[in-house]
Amino acid sequence: MQKFIVDKKDDYSAHFKYCAQHRLPFVRIIHALKYSKVEFDVSEMLVLKGLPGELPSEFIISLYRHYTRFTGLPNDKFSCAGGSNNLIFTVYREHAEPFASQLYDYLLKFVTSQQR
Repeated sequence: MQKFIVDKKDDYSAHFKYCAQHRLPFVRIIHALKYSKVEFDVSEMLVLKGLPGELPSEFIISLYRHYTRFTGLPNDKFSCAGGSNNLIFTVYREHAEPFASQLYDYLLKFVTSQQR
C-alpha cells in the first residue's frame, strides 16, 4: 500500500476509495514547476472509525509554519487551506514526497491513538 499518490500519475478515485474502505489517511501530491501541493483528507477515516474528535489541525498548521520559516518559502506561496479533517499545503517540489510520507505516518498514528 502506498502512503500517497501523485496527481496525473496515479488513479485518484481508486486510491481515495481504497483509503476510505481500509480506514487510512488519503494523501495526494499535485506537482507544479517549483512547488507542489500536498493534500490530506481523513474525513472518511474518522467517520468509519466512529471517532468523536477532530484532528488537531492547529498542531499540523503550526508544524507547517515552522516548515515555511525554515525553508524560506515565499509569503506569496504560503498556503494552507481546508478544514480540520482535510488540508492542502504548498511545499517546495523536492520536499513534497518526504513531507507527504511523514504527514501520512503522523495522521495514521494520531487517528489510531484516538481509538483507545
